[in-house]
Parts: sequence; C-alpha cells; structure tokens
Amino acid sequence: MSQQSLRNIELGITFFLCTFYLGINLPGPISIVLILLNYIAIPLLILTQWRSCVYVATRDIVLLVTVGITVVSVLWSTNPGETLASSRAIVFSTAFGIYLASRYTPKEQLKLCAYLFGAYTLISLIVALLLPSYGLPYRIHDGGGVALQGIAKHKNQLAAVMAMTTLLFLDISFYSRKYRGKSAFIAIVAFAALILSKGKGSLAVFIGMLCLLPLYKIVKVEYRLKTFLGICAFLISAAMTTITLVNLNFIIVDLLGKDLKFSG
Repeated sequence: MSQQSLRNIELGITFFLCTFYLGINLPGPISIVLILLNYIAIPLLILTQWRSCVYVATRDIVLLVTVGITVVSVLWSTNPGETLASSRAIVFSTAFGIYLASRYTPKEQLKLCAYLFGAYTLISLIVALLLPSYGLPYRIHDGGGVALQGIAKHKNQLAAVMAMTTLLFLDISFYSRKYRGKSAFIAIVAFAALILSKGKGSLAVFIGMLCLLPLYKIVKVEYRLKTFLGICAFLISAAMTTITLVNLNFIIVDLLGKDLKFSG
C-alpha cells in the first residue's frame, strides 16, 4: 500500500473520530460499536506519531495532572462505575486532542474543522428535510412544537455545534478572500440552523463570542492604535461582563426562558 493511501486512511479515521465527538444520534447498538472502534483507533493513531505525541503532552503538565486527577478520582467516588467510564472518555478524548495537535499544523486543523463542521451542518439540514421525524422531532417537554435537531442527539447539542460553525466560517470569510463567498454562505446556513434549533443558551454564547472576531485585526495594527483599541475592547468587555453578571437572573430566566441550570 502506498504512502498516500495510508495517509488517506489516516485522514479518514481522523475525520470519523472528529464526527463521533461532535455527536450523532444513532441506535444504541451502533453507538456501542462506534465507541469500541474509537477506543481501538485512537491508540493506533498515537502509535504512528508517538514521539510527537509524547513531546506535545509533556509541554502541558497542568493538562496531564488534571487528567490524572480524573483517573484517580474513582478511588473516592460514590459511583465508581460511572466515574470510571467518564474518566476513560476524558483520557481518550484528551489523547485524541494531543494527536491532532502533534499531527496537523494549525492551517491543516482549520481546514479539517471547515470540512467537518460544513459537512455536519449540511447533513443535518438534509436529514431534517428527508426524515423530519428524526431531524425535526416534536418536543412535548419544551411546550410543544418542533425544533431542528438534525443528526445530533439533542437540539442543544446541534445548537452548540452550529454556534461554533457560524463563528468558524465568519472568521474564514473575514480573513480569507479566496473562500469569502462560500464561507459567508455556510455561516448564514449555520446561523439559520442555530435559530431553528431554538438553543437560546448557545445563541447567547455565540453573540458574546462575536466580540472576539476583530481581535486578529487589532493585533496587526500600529502600536499606539493597537493600545487604544485594546483598552477600548477591555473596557467594553468589562462593562458587558458587569452588566451580564448583575442581570444574570433576568437574562437567563426572563429573556432566555430557562432555569439557572440551562437544562432546556
């Protein structure tokens, strides 16, 4: 088998694992099989880049200590079985993140995310149109009506992915002339999906994160102007944070229509 074929297989496995971690609503037996494949594939991927993975992992001792605490927490847990399962998931997801950081450059990671989130968005909309009982379920506990769920396990999960997708493609459309039109189109589609999912919490996070988009331009401007814009951005952020914290109960309960646990 040629080197390019092995590279394509590795990239396909990586894309599949990324999709798995985004979350897909599948029957129980299929989900179990995919979880088992996940536990097999990640160690194999790390073995192909084990030197780089070790180097990247040892650059962040705090991360390793945090993961280690989650593993040993099973010793004092009141529910060791559930804690062990959660710890295993954290270890494997962290290991996969280390592999991505060591295997792909930031530009390659951005390209992978663009394909991943773009495909997830389009497939979710297609599934909702072709299989409305699956992608547009009727939600009794949300006061009736339908909400876009797509291929996600829950509407809030889809909303979170769509918020990230919109921000990603807005960022690409702002700073990449080559893909500006396509990126803007996908950003609009993803934002529409975010609205249709009725995920108010993710919508609020998306609006807050919009403030970070101009930071790249601020960093590249002349020093004095950069300082002035940085101070303005800090003051505006501080004011918005203060207003949000003071009116947190009103924003969450009255405007978003949720309880303080964000369970809806």
